[in-house]
Amino acid sequence: MAIRFAIDPRRVYLSGFSNGSMLCHWFAVESPGIVAAIGAVSGGLSAIPSEGCARPPAVRIVHGFLDDHVPFEGGVGSAALDPYEHVAIQRTESWWRGMGATSCGWRRACPDGRGRHWSLGFTQP
Repeated sequence: MAIRFAIDPRRVYLSGFSNGSMLCHWFAVESPGIVAAIGAVSGGLSAIPSEGCARPPAVRIVHGFLDDHVPFEGGVGSAALDPYEHVAIQRTESWWRGMGATSCGWRRACPDGRGRHWSLGFTQP
């Protein structure tokens, strides 16, 4: 398909929300060099991969600190529809950073008045 449609892997980006963001993480791990960047909203790695990622993409994670489906701190969400242990978002970040992505830090953004804040993740330069 990439040859037929002249797809440039330096310009392939994935984004997803919740389970879709977990799929973005896994696709990037399982298919190194195919994706230039991922944008993951409300989801991190569902488990720490046993092997590394040879060519990590740029990664941006956006996740609410008070998410009760996929907890920021990891574990089982109190409102999860499919309850299982999630990897903490900071652990996801540190795993990607260990694979070669660099952190641009955490920032407080978009408070909604109820104490919810969004955390902006990291990107590879």
